[in-house]
Amino acid sequence: LFADNELRLILDGRGATLEALLAAFPPEAAADPELALAHANARALDGLLDDAGAYIAAAEESAETVPDDRRWFFELRLAAITLFVARQGSDVSTALDQAGAVEAALAAVSDPRAGRERSLSNDDRAVALVNLGIAELWSLRAGDAQRDLEHALELARRGGRPYVEIVCLGHLALAVVLSGRPATEALPLAEQAVALAEAHGWTGDPVAAAAFAVGGNLLVRQGRLEDGERWLERAERALARGEP
Repeated sequence: LFADNELRLILDGRGATLEALLAAFPPEAAADPELALAHANARALDGLLDDAGAYIAAAEESAETVPDDRRWFFELRLAAITLFVARQGSDVSTALDQAGAVEAALAAVSDPRAGRERSLSNDDRAVALVNLGIAELWSLRAGDAQRDLEHALELARRGGRPYVEIVCLGHLALAVVLSGRPATEALPLAEQAVALAEAHGWTGDPVAAAAFAVGGNLLVRQGRLEDGERWLERAERALARGEP
């Protein structure tokens, strides 16, 4: 039950509830692989990447205890959380390796013969696709990144998840730049992300950093130096808030 609802709690901004629920389990319960992944996710969100890695390792060691009917969901969470931790730590090699695992897990879920398509929530799918899209950007697969980020954006909007939407828009702007298309196509995406961040009071949150950074660079390219400098300064402030 906790594993099924963990991501919803995070995206609802109920981090305190998440921590309280995790703390309510007895220490030995962390040996459960699905709960170990929840601990890993929570530690990664707090910037405690070494602790997150230890919980991921514990989840992998006991993976065979996951019931067969939940194995597919566990494998997707394992790949997605490992990819997220790698991204947070700028571990490019691991991130790119795990991108393939996320792709495989999503493909397995989407296979109509498996009957799992409706079992995966919009939130789980959107966040997995966001992490995958960002990893694809790291490997300069701009076309693949744009496809997956656009799919994630559609799911985020459908589910009313502006936090995820901001991440998608900021990185979509970068995907447009990397694909060699004009700045006039990329800048509106960054501006949409910034407008959403401003509307929700998240301009100082790391979630807005990509939009400010990409948008700032595009503004400088257009000769709007003062505007570009302001955006780049806001990107720095957002990133500084996200440092452990």
